[in-house]
Amino acid sequence: MEECAAGVLRSLGEGGHASAGFAEDTRGTTAVKPWGSTGTVQYKPVPSLTTRLEYRYDKSNQNVFQVGGRATSYQPTLSFEAIYAF
Repeated sequence: MEECAAGVLRSLGEGGHASAGFAEDTRGTTAVKPWGSTGTVQYKPVPSLTTRLEYRYDKSNQNVFQVGGRATSYQPTLSFEAIYAF
């Protein structure tokens, strides 16, 4: 699950991503409205090998993510995976 700054979010839902509805700010004043988007490119150089490059961007109307030691309203993630089937 993504790290949240100063306990602003109560939960982000299953798998660390925003679930349906809104999470409330712990101060009870403003709803946190998170959203995310993912793009994936897949390539099979040979029949038994699949490679994937994925970019995910999470955003919120409040600073609920943490980058280094500072709170921020966004969180980009880049991942690569290789799957060998035998």
